[in-house]
Amino acid sequence: MDYPQTWAQLKEGLTLLVRIIQKVVTDKKITVVEYMDYYNKVFKVCTDSRDDLKDQLYKHLSELLGEIVNQEEAALKGKQDLALLLDYLERFGSYSAATKIIRNIFRYMHNYWIPQKNKDQGSGVRDVFEMSLVIWREKCFTQLEQKLKDALFDLITAERDGKQQDKTIISKMRDAYIAIGVLETQPVLFYKTHFEEPFITNTRNYYTKESNEFLQGHSVSEYMKLAETRLGQEEGLSKGYLHENTTEPLVRALEDVLITQHNQQMQDEFPAMLTEDRNEDMRRFFALLSRIPNGLTFSSETMEAYLASISLALICKHVEVKAPPPKVSVDLIGELIVMHQKYTGVVAACFQNNSLFLNAIDKGFRKSINDENKTKIGKATGPEMIVYYCDHILKGTAKLSETEFDNQVDTIMKLFTYLDNKDLFYSMFQKLLAQRLLDKKSKENLERTFIAKLKDTVGDVEVNKLQVMFTDIKLSEERSEAFKEFCKNYSTKIPYETTVMVLNNYDWPTLSEMAVSLSPQFNVATEAFTDYYKRNYGSNRVLKWQPSMANCVVTHIDDKGQKRELSMSAVQASIMMLVYENDKLKFDDIRTALAVPDSEKALLKFTIGPLLVGRSKTPLLDIVNGSGKKEIDDDDVITWVPLRCKERRIAFQKGTFVEAKPDEDIRARLPLYDAALVRVMKARHTATIQELFGEASTHLIKRFKPDQKVMRKRLEYLIDKGYMRYDPDDRKKLNYLA
Repeated sequence: MDYPQTWAQLKEGLTLLVRIIQKVVTDKKITVVEYMDYYNKVFKVCTDSRDDLKDQLYKHLSELLGEIVNQEEAALKGKQDLALLLDYLERFGSYSAATKIIRNIFRYMHNYWIPQKNKDQGSGVRDVFEMSLVIWREKCFTQLEQKLKDALFDLITAERDGKQQDKTIISKMRDAYIAIGVLETQPVLFYKTHFEEPFITNTRNYYTKESNEFLQGHSVSEYMKLAETRLGQEEGLSKGYLHENTTEPLVRALEDVLITQHNQQMQDEFPAMLTEDRNEDMRRFFALLSRIPNGLTFSSETMEAYLASISLALICKHVEVKAPPPKVSVDLIGELIVMHQKYTGVVAACFQNNSLFLNAIDKGFRKSINDENKTKIGKATGPEMIVYYCDHILKGTAKLSETEFDNQVDTIMKLFTYLDNKDLFYSMFQKLLAQRLLDKKSKENLERTFIAKLKDTVGDVEVNKLQVMFTDIKLSEERSEAFKEFCKNYSTKIPYETTVMVLNNYDWPTLSEMAVSLSPQFNVATEAFTDYYKRNYGSNRVLKWQPSMANCVVTHIDDKGQKRELSMSAVQASIMMLVYENDKLKFDDIRTALAVPDSEKALLKFTIGPLLVGRSKTPLLDIVNGSGKKEIDDDDVITWVPLRCKERRIAFQKGTFVEAKPDEDIRARLPLYDAALVRVMKARHTATIQELFGEASTHLIKRFKPDQKVMRKRLEYLIDKGYMRYDPDDRKKLNYLA
């Protein structure tokens, strides 16, 4: 075989093949016969016994491809910008297509000689197609790399500036970068080094300049819109036209430039967003800041401080109102619930219920509602104020729909969980529940819904006593029917219908607000029921009457013979009978007649208040020479006035309310301190004082915030009582004494 002649024929045919694919030659074609002839020539060289011929053939092919690529580089060298990109992609595409066909012509060499060559000598001889790409990279791409990058970046910049561009050029260049990366362990690494990294640097520079200039002439609100839009555009560009691995580093760079570098400006604007209810801005703020590490930490703290401030300001505004604590509390907690629901809605709509912002709501409201120095209404603090509001809605006076009631109770439960001193809530709620049940102002469906939700929040222990109270009322109602039958045959006739509620002293709170003796007219009923109770339940059970909690309905007949039913407390009815019988009486004489202690005369004045001219729309009493005076002095003379109204049924307020008694509640905590300390020591037998206090606090915190000073005093008390002692060798340790 004449190798020089064979190569000359091959070179001519391969050159023609390339020119045809490049469309330089259009009037000729490579026939199947010619193609097979080229293949056979390569086959003969590869099967020839002379090994050097194969080396020469591979070398000559490499040189031929080098010459072709040099010509392509020369043709591209004078071009710029878009024209350069388009021509480069076209020429590279033609060259790649031609070399793939050449690889098929050299298939025998590819399958046998090249693998054997690499196996024997480790020469690194490449597949023909890979060799062609290396040659293109070294002789064409390397020479034009910077111009190509500049042209490609200019195209992308023009697209960013709003000038419509053919973005398929970007994806084709991406493929071209990866194709010539054959020297790397992974072709994409060449793309990453030679395009992705410079592209991200170019992107950083572009958006650093744009964002800085934009903020100089626009608001933060407008800037956030721009940042959100740009992030979306660039992510779309990356996913659609760049390698999939580019998206993450590109987005990280954009987040750094568009968000991190302007984080402080957006954070500074966040309080104004809250104040001005700019929900769309807050939604966009969250979408941006949630992208960067710790981006939301500061803003959640800002929201916490803001909510603590506005909720405390709301509380302080109501605290200054001169009105009874229940009324002030209803207005205050009602507005506080609206505020809580508003910002809970903001967190859901704008912050996707992010835990940082949910915690911010909790912490903000917790700070304000537990600030006893600024949030007292009389003696009532946060827990009692919430209970007064609960009393308002559970009586049904708020006229809420079922959905509204459920939403209100859900929010109340949230406010309840913020309380440090939950025991004050339990104590006051039990008292007001008792009052509602006894006054028959309880709406059973509302009460049971509320208690069920309270049970879900705190568990069974605190709720069981409340449920027992409902049971007592039901039993008392059943007992009333039996008492009516008893009265039919009783020696003394009772001139009025009587219902008596017998309550378990252990499960019911002490509600008596005032020591009082009712008018003698009530004695016949109390004596009859006492007799009935002893006969049916034994004499060992002691009945303790609570006259100040009694209610009655008085029939009023005016001078025209018209009857009206007046609903009032038994104390008010006793006052009315005293005044009617005497025409007029001094306040102090009324107090003496009812045996009200001097220390409780203020409560008696409150009780009279709703019956007075100037305090009631339908007054029954007036202060002589008082000219509508609303406050009663000790030496005031009280007289009756004719009832003027058209209504047949009139209900008078009791005039008193269940008042918070923090001193009593604090004293009630002492046994709980003792129980917690003993329980811990009984389980541990030995513990340091710090360990004891820490573990005992975890038990107590569910009910109230433990006071370390009180705990120290209770510890000394328990040591004196012999429950525990100091360790003889270490005064910081305690030993349990069984």
